[in-house]
Amino acid sequence: MTEGQSCHIGNPLLLTLCLAFFVTLIFNVYINDTQSTVIHQKLPEIAKQKSDPVQELAALSKNNQLLSDQVSTLQKSLEIKDDALTKNNNRLSSEVSELRKSLEIKDENMEAKDSLINTLKAEVEADQVVIEQIKEINSKPAKPSESTTTIEPPKNCKPLQKLAFAKTHKTGGSTLQNIFMRYGYARGLTFAIPVKNWMYSFNEFFTATQVTNYTWNPQRTFDMMVFHSLWNGPEVDKVIPKPSKRVTLLRDPVDTFESGYVYMGLENSFKMNINEYAKKIVRDGFPARKPKSWFDKNELLWDLGMQVGKMEGKSDLRDRIMFYENEFDLVLLAERFDESLVLMKDVLCWDTQDIKYLKQNERAAEFKANAVTPETRLILQQWMWSDYQLYNYFNHKLSDQIAEIGAKKVRNDLRALRRENDILHDQCNAHFVDNNSLKGTPMHMAHHMVKAYGISENCTYYAIAEPAFYGKIKQLQKMGRPKPQKIND
Repeated sequence: MTEGQSCHIGNPLLLTLCLAFFVTLIFNVYINDTQSTVIHQKLPEIAKQKSDPVQELAALSKNNQLLSDQVSTLQKSLEIKDDALTKNNNRLSSEVSELRKSLEIKDENMEAKDSLINTLKAEVEADQVVIEQIKEINSKPAKPSESTTTIEPPKNCKPLQKLAFAKTHKTGGSTLQNIFMRYGYARGLTFAIPVKNWMYSFNEFFTATQVTNYTWNPQRTFDMMVFHSLWNGPEVDKVIPKPSKRVTLLRDPVDTFESGYVYMGLENSFKMNINEYAKKIVRDGFPARKPKSWFDKNELLWDLGMQVGKMEGKSDLRDRIMFYENEFDLVLLAERFDESLVLMKDVLCWDTQDIKYLKQNERAAEFKANAVTPETRLILQQWMWSDYQLYNYFNHKLSDQIAEIGAKKVRNDLRALRRENDILHDQCNAHFVDNNSLKGTPMHMAHHMVKAYGISENCTYYAIAEPAFYGKIKQLQKMGRPKPQKIND
């Protein structure tokens, strides 16, 4: 409808248009009012939902800082990992390089090793043939002219029969002593024997006055001294004058101490096993040796005559080891006993027959102490460091002596000695028996903890107890200057 027009009731068309206009107008007004009402109702909610811009910025800033810290931490972690990977790669590269070098060396030496293995195999096969021949000979009745002994080339030296043995405690000295006693007894040699029993004093260092004297021996000198003593070189020289040989025997100090700890009854005296005693040593601050102990710290040095007060001084110890270097012609080692014996054979110009043996004075299994723990061994090694200086020095020296003689010769001598020992064991029917069953016989051992042998009668002197052998020598020398004695049939 245009301006000026009016809704005249007489015009139907116009009236219809007017009605439509007014209906539309009224509808639009209603819609606008409704929307306005809804908007007004929603405004408070929208206002509530809308945050303060300052707070939003603070929150965003805080989140950004947190993200920045996380990124920084991640970067550091990655840098550490990169560094670790680099070091690991370097280590692996070094190990690969070393492995390559090792493989190259092994490749270079493989041909030589194969040759050595073949040589050793041939030697073993040759030895096996000899062993089979010996077994065959032993299985037949022996004729008077037959012998199963090792035939050795002629020597360009004369056997030495004057010697002094510094017998140390719990080192295997009884076996070596038996070798010396058999050698001397069979050849009518004279022995410097203690007055009271088969051991010299443990409370004072050896003096010549501790030796038994005889009217047939006004010079008071002898061929051999082989019994326990606290070594005193100048006094020994009075009894076994030079020229003569001096030998002694050492053993790993911890093993020596463990053996003596049980054998001497210290386990019962202290009411603690050796592992518990080691802890006591630590609690007590690694104490020094007691001056008058029969068995204690640094037993090897004590038996060889070193003063207690000088055992802990490095300078004194070094001087003492050098003294022993000059004092003894040979220092044997229990852990390398057979090697030591074949060296001694050459030093004394003896034969393999002279050094064959049965192991003496070995503790029975039931009297072994509780196993020495690694911790206890370390404690005892630190506590007895002086004994270890002595032991290690002569262990290295023994290796040097073997190298000087020649490894091949020593190896051959070892085979010969062990072959003789096997033959001896079989021919004597040597076997361990209950020590109590041997009471009243020369085979009964002095200590209830050690093994005793059942053995053929003609082999008695290979397994005779030390007190019994001492008694026979004492009785023989009491009757006059000794003559050679028969020790086997």
